[in-house]
Amino acid sequence: MGCKCEKHFCNLKTPKSFHPTWMNEVPDHIPLSQLTIPGTHNSCAFTGGVMAVTQTWSIPLQLRAGLRYFDLRLRRYNKQLRFYHGIMNQCMGFEEVLTAFDAFLKEYPSETIIMAVQEEYKKCCTETSMTQLFSEYTKPYEDVIVQYKGKDVLIGEIRGKILFVKAFHILATRITNFNVQNDWVVNFPSSIKDKKRKIKRHLNKAIVDVKSTKIYVNYLSGSSDY
Repeated sequence: MGCKCEKHFCNLKTPKSFHPTWMNEVPDHIPLSQLTIPGTHNSCAFTGGVMAVTQTWSIPLQLRAGLRYFDLRLRRYNKQLRFYHGIMNQCMGFEEVLTAFDAFLKEYPSETIIMAVQEEYKKCCTETSMTQLFSEYTKPYEDVIVQYKGKDVLIGEIRGKILFVKAFHILATRITNFNVQNDWVVNFPSSIKDKKRKIKRHLNKAIVDVKSTKIYVNYLSGSSDY
């Protein structure tokens, strides 16, 4: 791939346009469930070759481009939380992303960031629990982080905040009030067509269920052994 947007992946080094304050146009009384929020899959997977890389824009660039949902995969390693994609170390720590989130919200307080966190790979060299490590990392930002508790929230309630979605295990099945499409295995050409159908079907579900408080998450990402 060259440095351009392909049909299946955009590896431009910087976004074509920036939208750092688009949520400023959303009235405070609008529920989160009524918005379409752009986000990234495995938001910090920047290294490891074609089988591991999912992003080319840094977290600050993703934020300025208008992305607001972040899928963060963390591994416990030597009493630290490090970003991994499978076995691939992404050479980044959780504190780097928290610092970037905090700086962005201070500059653009009209915005909201949705932070979904799950544990990646197996623990190594630490007996410290994921919950304990997460608490230690987020303590300096406890006035900014609001935990999602399975109930819909108004944009005005979370403006300038990080809405933390606790998904320390499997995102697709264990979050109250979330409805997730994340079928990422697309090993054959027919699987790609099937994936497209699932994406459209999930979008249609959200449209039909527009008055619901349910949060629909629709992953467009897919991976193949070939």
